[in-house]
Amino acid sequence: MPPVQHCPKNETEVNEASKRLECGSDIYGNNQYMCLPNRNKTALFEFCHEGIMGIQKPGICLEIEFTKEGWTIHEESCLDFRYGCPKKEFWNHHFFYYPACQNIDSMHRCYLFHPECQSRSFIANETTVNGNTGPYNAIFVPVVVVFVIVLIAVAIVLFWKKIQKTLLSQAKDVDKDMHKCVEAEPFSQPEETVENGKHNAVVERGASATLTKVDSNVKVSCGDRLYLNA
Repeated sequence: MPPVQHCPKNETEVNEASKRLECGSDIYGNNQYMCLPNRNKTALFEFCHEGIMGIQKPGICLEIEFTKEGWTIHEESCLDFRYGCPKKEFWNHHFFYYPACQNIDSMHRCYLFHPECQSRSFIANETTVNGNTGPYNAIFVPVVVVFVIVLIAVAIVLFWKKIQKTLLSQAKDVDKDMHKCVEAEPFSQPEETVENGKHNAVVERGASATLTKVDSNVKVSCGDRLYLNA
């Protein structure tokens, strides 16, 4: 009976594990697969129960106890759990309804949701020097993540403001050059010509503005001929 890392968390996983171990059913058709911590709470074990899957009273967790003759099911009180302790009767094969009864701290040999177990884990994390994964990391990691997000947001805002400033400066330059073109020498009387059946009015010594985009800059050039197609 080798130990396992995790117990099934739902009926689908229970059925898959039961099929893998080739567990059967009792006379009432109940699945005989079970996964429980050992009495010392150092590991989880999966196995096929023998006989009828009984009903357990509220306020207990089930454990497997190894003996010279084999193994037996042991009842452990969980009334002191912070939460997760069965509050009503339950069938043995419904062990997965109460995952708190399979969540153990194998290092400290206790149930994670028992107050004393949480105290032991906290003290151990507080006194750990290397490889600390305790409450300090639980605070430090989120702070670092938030700090990085803020830096990225600030960089984006500054970059956007720089783009807006550049565009505004270009717009002002274009507007200034356009005004210069408008204030140039007034148009003379238009000279009409006919090309391909179209009437063209050519204005000499007038002001025309041409916008040319060079790289990221917009340049305005003033000409002295303006063609008006009619």
